[in-house]
Amino acid sequence: MKTVLIVDTDLGFVFWLGHILDGAAYSALPAKSIPDAALLVTQFRLTVDVLAINPALTGSLDFIAALCRAPKDVSVIGVLNNPQQIVHIPGLNAAHPKPTVFDEMAKAEWLEYIECALRSIHHAVS
Repeated sequence: MKTVLIVDTDLGFVFWLGHILDGAAYSALPAKSIPDAALLVTQFRLTVDVLAINPALTGSLDFIAALCRAPKDVSVIGVLNNPQQIVHIPGLNAAHPKPTVFDEMAKAEWLEYIECALRSIHHAVS
């Protein structure tokens, strides 16, 4: 089972995405802050396959860098507050805005982003 760590202060979005991923047989873990995410990783010795993180959070750059230094490859998706937001962050593999409407189309888009992130890891390792 692949593990997706979702880090954002928007708990509605975090739990929405977590529910979708759980339904698609992923292990989805929510965190509302960088310290909470770091605690989850260390406390449970998590191996994170995909990190979906809001890059606007304080400490996100350091957290991304630390997770990417781990022995296992991690794919990082930036969770954007706004579709026009432009981000250039080392370690970020992709970026996708939060949906404005939490419908089936948004669900399909986010599942596709997660699956693409996992495929990019698999190709990089192969």
